[in-house]
Amino acid sequence: MSAAPVSKQKERPDFMKGIYIPPQPAIIEEIRDASPDLPRIAKLIGKDAGISANVIRTVNSPAYNLPNKISSINQAVMMLGLDSVINIVNGLMIRTAFEKYNTDDLVEFWELNEEMALCCSLLARRFDVADTEQAYLLGLFHNCGIPAMAKKFPNYNGLLREAYSQLEVAAMEYISQRLNTNHTLIGYLIARNWKLPDPVSEAIREQGDRARLYQRSPPTDGLLICLKLAEQICAAPRRLSGVVESAQWPVIAEEVFRELCISEEDFADLEHEIREQMILVG
Repeated sequence: MSAAPVSKQKERPDFMKGIYIPPQPAIIEEIRDASPDLPRIAKLIGKDAGISANVIRTVNSPAYNLPNKISSINQAVMMLGLDSVINIVNGLMIRTAFEKYNTDDLVEFWELNEEMALCCSLLARRFDVADTEQAYLLGLFHNCGIPAMAKKFPNYNGLLREAYSQLEVAAMEYISQRLNTNHTLIGYLIARNWKLPDPVSEAIREQGDRARLYQRSPPTDGLLICLKLAEQICAAPRRLSGVVESAQWPVIAEEVFRELCISEEDFADLEHEIREQMILVG
């Protein structure tokens, strides 16, 4: 009597069924395989005009604060090195990975993520609480689970609005109670699958846990502080879900200000200063 075939039904946890986890693009592995040959890496990136243009635009943004403008992909790769180039390409490719899903509806979403990335990196540099490149990467990827969740749960934005508007529990706990998962957990799985730096992956997972935000485990906590400030400066809750202001922010604001040794008045000045710097992105 032959053995029964092994069932593959349990290969994915129940909470992941029907949720798309995009694979890391082949170009990332090709870049890693080419290391440490930077000219070869530049040649690989140069094959794609879109990626090349975006890498140069990103490198010339205030996030990288370079003394001179970079005009070629060769210059960019030589100036930044392998890790930085991989971080930038990862950020560019995550948008491409979800292009087939609700592209029109996600235009504002990706624009917000780019602003968040820049804002996080500027805050990391200003307060010296996190690696600026990791802060940039966190801004790009922190909500990458939302398109995946929205594909399976069409009313996910409505649920986000409810979560941001209530105070009983942390926003992500509110969503998990109803769906058995949330976009920060899915985003963490995407980040791990794409081999992002561990502090970035962990910050993606922990961003919605109020109890976890300030447990003194750097560098993740520094990244989370930058992320929470950036959400306020970029009006992320309103742009993601339509709420005027997240009910969650007042719960953590005092602790964030204490960590950075600033007052509420200082934060108002900081918002103005960071927004002015972000205008330079063009």
